[in-house]
Amino acid sequence: MLVVLDHIGFGALKSGFLGVDIFFVISGYLITGIIAKKILDGNFSLRDFYYRRARRLIPGAYATILFTCVGAYFFLNVLELRNLLYQVAGAVSYTTNIVLLSQAGYFDAAASTKPLLHLWSLAVEEQYYLVFPLLLILSPSRYWLPIVAALLVASLTACLYLNQSNPSASFYLLPTRAWELLIGSAGYLAAQKINVKVPRLLFFTALLALIVVPMQARQWAHPGSAALITCVATLIVLLAKSVIFNRSPLVKPLVVLGDISYSLYLVHWPIIVFFQNTNPGSTSLIFKVTLLFSSLAAAVALYFLVERPSRSIKIPPMKLSGGVALGAVILLVSQYIVLSFHKAEMDFEFIRRPNYGLDKSCDINIFKNTEKCRTSEFADTMVWGDSYAMHSVGGIKNHRRNGIVQATYSACPPFLNTAPYNPLRPDAESMANYCIAFNDGVLNAIKTSQYIKTVILAASFWQYTVPNNSMQVRLAGTQATTTVVPTSLSLAEADLGNTIETLQNLGKEVIVIGPPPLVGDDNIVCMERRLSGKMLLPDKSFCGISLDTYRRTDAGVIELLDVIEKKYKVKVVRLSSALCDKKVCRTIVDDVPMYRDSGHLSYEGSAKVFDDLANANRLW
Repeated sequence: MLVVLDHIGFGALKSGFLGVDIFFVISGYLITGIIAKKILDGNFSLRDFYYRRARRLIPGAYATILFTCVGAYFFLNVLELRNLLYQVAGAVSYTTNIVLLSQAGYFDAAASTKPLLHLWSLAVEEQYYLVFPLLLILSPSRYWLPIVAALLVASLTACLYLNQSNPSASFYLLPTRAWELLIGSAGYLAAQKINVKVPRLLFFTALLALIVVPMQARQWAHPGSAALITCVATLIVLLAKSVIFNRSPLVKPLVVLGDISYSLYLVHWPIIVFFQNTNPGSTSLIFKVTLLFSSLAAAVALYFLVERPSRSIKIPPMKLSGGVALGAVILLVSQYIVLSFHKAEMDFEFIRRPNYGLDKSCDINIFKNTEKCRTSEFADTMVWGDSYAMHSVGGIKNHRRNGIVQATYSACPPFLNTAPYNPLRPDAESMANYCIAFNDGVLNAIKTSQYIKTVILAASFWQYTVPNNSMQVRLAGTQATTTVVPTSLSLAEADLGNTIETLQNLGKEVIVIGPPPLVGDDNIVCMERRLSGKMLLPDKSFCGISLDTYRRTDAGVIELLDVIEKKYKVKVVRLSSALCDKKVCRTIVDDVPMYRDSGHLSYEGSAKVFDDLANANRLW
């Protein structure tokens, strides 16, 4: 329930995902007990062990995968359906954790579009039980505990080490998650050697930890200290075997819930994904409660119709193996056929490609007026700025008859002697110096060019107008020094104004382009859903934010542009004029997908924005 409530989004559980860590410890403790007893009694069979695991787990999993694939046709787009094909392959082979790790990338779908993502933990567990029984079979019983303890320490050490360099691998892979299962295994084996008596105070402290720790926000990569505390607390509760607590009326509802827990685990995440994709960004309590009861109802149905009957069916192991293999093939082939026949009108993988402007090579920390980064050898307009200048180039070039030169570097606004500084990055100072050097190079190119008459400045601007970031400022002088100062609206005005004045003193016309409204990832999902003909609730039909939200969120940028326009007498182009009406700011205009992410325009969107501004005489 910690996991389910966390996935649904109940705010009290800031780290409800720790329920998975609790599950791993319980699994290690219980399954080790089953294996160890049978080995010591001389009647353990690997075939019987895997047969029982398959009959217990596979029917419910296959039923869930089947219904997920059917639902995905109505709710997911082509890219997400393609990802689902690999997730199905991972689910039927218990390698979902490896598949998800391999899907990590720029164009990877978000977690909210992966309906089988949650099966990664089942994959880790089954990979563990592919190896662990062999470990006990092949080693003398007197060495079981030392071997398990050594593996526990090695796995935990690997986890903490890999957390620093590759937290995704540390999260998903068995070698770095095995220590949680091994804690349960070691706890059971230790309890067989010594009479463990857990003091009542320690028992209730552990119970309290299992309630309090999942409510705390995570500070470090997971699994980390919170997971370690949770796992140890779980083991203490298991070893205590509290008779009084087990007989308490308060526990009975949890026991009932425990009966359907596997079915609930299977169905809850696909339901959440499909519901959220019909109403992106919904956070209302009614919506969350609906998700909860829908998940519980589906779990009860799966439990009584599939999971419980499958436990009592007598089927020979060979027939079960054949049925499992055939079922896996049917699921994979079915999903492949669905993907093959699902022809989308719009290729969103292409539409949402990074918008580099004229060419990817134009995003570089050393400015060069190359052929790929200009539309004419005699271009009279320079577009100068960060990625928000890049995404404007597609529209600008259509409305500058004499051609443009693109001078852009990601996360580098067109400020002189000033650059963004992110203290969380180890290379923060070098990145800031790259930006300062880049802008110096652009300015020198403008000074020496005999053709450039107009300079268009564009940047995100938003993060430089709020007081929550910091910027590196290089002070000019014969002994130039570097200082870090907090960002503010007044500092942004001074920095942008300095660039404008410098260009005006060189006799250049200056135009400033403001960024489009920040619409949020949910509205990008909504944009794809609507244009792909997928299910959406009516209140999400416009896929955008209210005008009031835009004015409130971008208040600093709006004021910055107003001040610059009046003080320096420059033309300011407001992209919001083409994206917003009197009520809302949209991600779709005349069936054109305007954005490629929550802040940047798509290539098509850039062209559309500038065309609309030109038609409304709001360009230049």
